[in-house]
Amino acid sequence: MMPPYCPESAPPGEHLVYVTLQRSDDAEDWIVLHSLAIADHFRQVEGEADFVIVVPNAGVVVIEVKSHYTVDRLPDGRWKLGSNPPVARGPFQQVREALHSIRDFLKKKGVDLRGVPMVSAVWFTLVRARTMLPATPEWHDWQVLDSEDLKHGTASAVLRTLAAGTKHLDRKIQYFSYGGTGPAPDTTERIVSLLRPRFEVARAAATRAAPGNRR
Repeated sequence: MMPPYCPESAPPGEHLVYVTLQRSDDAEDWIVLHSLAIADHFRQVEGEADFVIVVPNAGVVVIEVKSHYTVDRLPDGRWKLGSNPPVARGPFQQVREALHSIRDFLKKKGVDLRGVPMVSAVWFTLVRARTMLPATPEWHDWQVLDSEDLKHGTASAVLRTLAAGTKHLDRKIQYFSYGGTGPAPDTTERIVSLLRPRFEVARAAATRAAPGNRR
């Protein structure tokens, strides 16, 4: 888990997803990035992905978490989540744009994403959205996760999403997963090191030696 703790300021739904993934034995070799900032966003000045889950030899899932007790689609097409004001840009569009932004960034950095399923999903942590949301061409049913998934296996829900997403890509892209599904361990490490690099910044030697900096 990166970071190794969930900030107290995070929404309750993100806490639920974070803790259940952290405790899951089936996710031991996964790398989970929580609250990934996106400086070069596909559509906005900047953005954020609630979770980016990298599963070796299975794929990458970008997840938007919504922890509201009610989810409504108004007659004019806007989304009404809990007591929040209605918005035109829904959660599926929101997470799809985050996915595009991350994928474009990795491609620009030279990461070979052939055979690596990269899919998006929305996790409604407090409602049974999988049975409540109607069928629509705006999203796939496998992109919906809900409160029941938290009860019956967070890791299995992520794997279910990846499996369905991979089948979708296989139908749309010829030979997509031919020869196996990534990311391989080395690609996994490269993806993570690019999205959330480790670094240490120190004063240059010349700066430390400057008279005004001596104490």
